[in-house]
Amino acid sequence: MIGTKRLKKSRPTDLNINYRDFIHRPYTLHLEPYTLYPKPYTLNLIPYTLNLISYTMAEKEIVQKITEKTSYAEGEVKREKRIEFHIPSDRITEFLRKLKNNNFESLMQITVVDWLKDEKFELVYQIWSHTHKIHAFTKVEIPREENPEISTVKDIFPVAETYERDAHDFYGIKFDGNEKIEMPWILDGPEMDKHPHRKDFNMLEYAKKKYKNLDRYDENKNNYVI
Repeated sequence: MIGTKRLKKSRPTDLNINYRDFIHRPYTLHLEPYTLYPKPYTLNLIPYTLNLISYTMAEKEIVQKITEKTSYAEGEVKREKRIEFHIPSDRITEFLRKLKNNNFESLMQITVVDWLKDEKFELVYQIWSHTHKIHAFTKVEIPREENPEISTVKDIFPVAETYERDAHDFYGIKFDGNEKIEMPWILDGPEMDKHPHRKDFNMLEYAKKKYKNLDRYDENKNNYVI
């Protein structure tokens, strides 16, 4: 390929012209042909494609293997290293025991989603497999009642005891079989029954009652004066 390159400002002696000509032409562009030799480079997508296919096949095989043994479960591959199951709430202990027996060894978290308009709570059990290097999300739904309840899974994953107490404090969900669920944990005293992560929790009303002498709160408005 033929191209050009820009040279720096030249002096009159270099151009062999007199000073008067140089005043009118202070910059000179030398055109020098040069050839651009691209480095030989080949983008080989075959190993990456095969690797992606192998990941997908591994996850599909795991989902198929688990759902074949648990007809009540619905499973799908969400993306690489991520699978998801939806099961009835009364089968949670049975299903998580099945996952653990299939090399999903670690319960990473139990999270809760408050679907206020749908009047339900969605519990998400996040389980990691050190063997397969795959993250399994197991989702169950329970009615959004005054005292919602579901079975504990601490006998399968002992760390669940802590996660269940978190969910009880902030959402009011009782985990049947967890003896420490009613003990003070993060919230204590009069705040134990407030469940502040529920979407219908009135934070403004709570602050108004708790901080009666808070001088930065305007009683005539529905907000705080900062």
